[in-house]
Amino acid sequence: MKSIKYSGLTILAGLLLAMNAQACDLQPGSNCKNASLAGQDMRNMELSAIDLSNADLSGADLRHADLRGANLEGANLTGANLTRADLKRANLRRANFTDATLDAVQAYAAFGQAANFSRTSLVAADFSFARVNRANFAGANAQMSSFEKAWMDKCSLVDSNFKNANLQEAKMNMVDFDGTTITGARIHYATFQDANFEGCTGCPVGW
Repeated sequence: MKSIKYSGLTILAGLLLAMNAQACDLQPGSNCKNASLAGQDMRNMELSAIDLSNADLSGADLRHADLRGANLEGANLTGANLTRADLKRANLRRANFTDATLDAVQAYAAFGQAANFSRTSLVAADFSFARVNRANFAGANAQMSSFEKAWMDKCSLVDSNFKNANLQEAKMNMVDFDGTTITGARIHYATFQDANFEGCTGCPVGW
């Protein structure tokens, strides 16, 4: 393809991205690696087991989308809306959800190691049995969410809100709770070995 230059920039990259998006068949099990889908309306779509690894989904509307078992590893979902999306057993490793909305999302047994949920809205989200070790929840609003029996070791919860959350039997070893609110949270049988409770509201005293 011939590259056309304009104001010192090339149009080729934009054309290739457009072709990539068109080639991506948004169907269950499709290969959409590296797809450019920023701002796309994908509400209520059936996308189970789709491969969206490293895709650009920033600002996309994924409300009520079926993403069960989907591969979103390394995807950019900043500012995306995933309200009530189904992410059960999805691969969310190293995905970026900064400023995204995941209210009432179903992420049971999802894999979200090292994912970025900073300033994400996770109200009433279900991450039960999920593996989110080393994930960043700084500034997140996770009120009434469930992380029951989740693996959360080495997560950052700095300045986050987990009020009335279900953290029963969660593994929260070496978690940074500085500035976190967990008032009213259920923490029965959760583990907090070497956790930082400085500045935390509602954290167990003398743990």
